[in-house]
Amino acid sequence: MIDDFIKYSSIRKSEHTIQAYKTDLTQFQGFHPSLVSATSTDISNFLGFLSESGLGRNTLARKLSAISSFYNYLKRIKIVEFNPAELVENIKPTRTIPEYLKLDEIELLRGVCGGDLPLKCLFEFLLTTGLREAELCSLNRRDIDYDRKELRVIGKGNKVRVVMIPDHTLELLRACVTEEEALFVNKTGRRLTSNMVYYRIRRLGQRVHLNVYPHLLRHTFATYLLDGGSTLVEVQELLGHEDVSTTAIYTHTTAEKRGRYDKAVGRMLPRV
Repeated sequence: MIDDFIKYSSIRKSEHTIQAYKTDLTQFQGFHPSLVSATSTDISNFLGFLSESGLGRNTLARKLSAISSFYNYLKRIKIVEFNPAELVENIKPTRTIPEYLKLDEIELLRGVCGGDLPLKCLFEFLLTTGLREAELCSLNRRDIDYDRKELRVIGKGNKVRVVMIPDHTLELLRACVTEEEALFVNKTGRRLTSNMVYYRIRRLGQRVHLNVYPHLLRHTFATYLLDGGSTLVEVQELLGHEDVSTTAIYTHTTAEKRGRYDKAVGRMLPRV
């Protein structure tokens, strides 16, 4: 049943989410082997056991989400009559302030790309579009409009959005694009996977002893857009967030924002 659910979900979810679902459900099955007969109490006991083992709220929330999605699937194909996870108290994830790259770190990473144009293009594309790695991997050459400097992206829930691309990134794309249908491919012409993208960006950061990963570039993109004066709604649309509250995590104080604040408020302060 887990394998069937994973195949069903792979159409709608990213590669990383699918792997997490499989891990979470296999772990739950180890705790309660009879999945069909599991109750809300069994699920609560499972999460309680994991909590006592030291897992954080974000991980527990993800596991509950995976279990709930699994039972919704079983309900849809009429193996169970109801979803027991619906009776489990919801776990609210802890909101953390996202990390982002400083400008000197961005330049450092650009420098160590050297003459590796495909790597440089991958880095700049993630940094200047804010795409998720799964979204990048699904892109085709026809999704790029060079004249309008825009990109058509199919995000979560198969929702289509338009993302702008700067000239600098477009020039790198022109230099790297192949005759393959996929926009980003490996040396053998096969479409990049999320794992390949993650590995390449991680290796790039390791060259200069920085902890860099694809989603960090997305955080950086959002942070500098808001610092530059973009509205929350504008950034929400570019990132493909369904709820603007998700985008609001990027409204943390940065040195640039503090500088603008001090300059604006300083004009109103009494002269000493």
